[in-house]
Amino acid sequence: MADIAFGPRRRRFSISVTEEWRRLSLARQFVCMGSVILLAGMIVIGFWVTRQIENGVTHNTATSTALYMDSLIEPLVQPLAKGDTLSPQVQDDLDNLLQSTSLGRKVVSIKVWKKDGLIAYASNRSLIGQVFPPSDDLQAAWAGEVTAEFDSLDDEEDASERISGMPLLEMYSPIRERSTGRIIAVAEFYESATRLQENLFWANLKSWLVVGAVTILMLGLLSIIVFRGSRTIVRQQNALKLRVSELSTLLEQNEDLRSRVQMASRRTTEINESYLRKVSSDLHDGPTQLLALAALRIDAIKSLVSEVVSIPCTAGADLEIVKESVNDALSEIRNLCHGLSLPELESMSPVEVLESA
Repeated sequence: MADIAFGPRRRRFSISVTEEWRRLSLARQFVCMGSVILLAGMIVIGFWVTRQIENGVTHNTATSTALYMDSLIEPLVQPLAKGDTLSPQVQDDLDNLLQSTSLGRKVVSIKVWKKDGLIAYASNRSLIGQVFPPSDDLQAAWAGEVTAEFDSLDDEEDASERISGMPLLEMYSPIRERSTGRIIAVAEFYESATRLQENLFWANLKSWLVVGAVTILMLGLLSIIVFRGSRTIVRQQNALKLRVSELSTLLEQNEDLRSRVQMASRRTTEINESYLRKVSSDLHDGPTQLLALAALRIDAIKSLVSEVVSIPCTAGADLEIVKESVNDALSEIRNLCHGLSLPELESMSPVEVLESA
């Protein structure tokens, strides 16, 4: 029931959001979408850059620390090339490294590992001789790599380091036999990372500020270009609307003129038709009747001439010619009147008029 009730609301909400989005100008749509895309890109790049900084600083710190400590520890643990234990004297010498050197005082603890997770030496003497599962970093060190990470100190052998309560940088460095270069042990250092984390914090902050500033600058420059283009488009749209309005007005004026021309043409046709009717009526009532009367009189004259003149003469033939001429003129005038008058147009529909044209 809840899905049925909220379904129309969600649809109305999506429709309203779509309508609001369409109302925005092109520039505002670009700013919204560009901000989201650039923000996502800034976050991805920012995390990648900070990760690279952290890895680079951590690795460089681990490498320099490992080289320094190896130079001190390697001569002391050479007996591990032939055995798995160190003499008490060597263990005491390793303990002194944490107190006699400036870097050693930053190192919280040291472990020296043998194969299979055996601890040959540890600052916490209780761990010496114990076996723990080797971690991935420890196995990488046995492969010849120097590894480092900010350790969470969750391993069983890290109990003493957890007590310190300070952030620690865990480093693994392979120890080699001097004569052969073979890896005979792995040294594990825990260095205080308080100062290192502060440096990383400020480095990460600066990287985020740079990435953010570049992103804002990119968005600002692109927005300026898009806003200029949007204003140009708006001006062109307004100009097109004005032209459309002008064309609409011209079309209305043309339609009005066309109506007036049709009306004038109709009136002209009616006037011409009325005039032609008048001419036809005048011809019919005037010359036509006179010619008809003349034709009748000629017949009467012809009969009178034939009664008075008993001998043949050309007068009758001449009268016959005159009669025929009068009849011909009468026929021509009648035909002309018939052509001038258009009485059938008044009773015909417009379609019939066009078909007869």
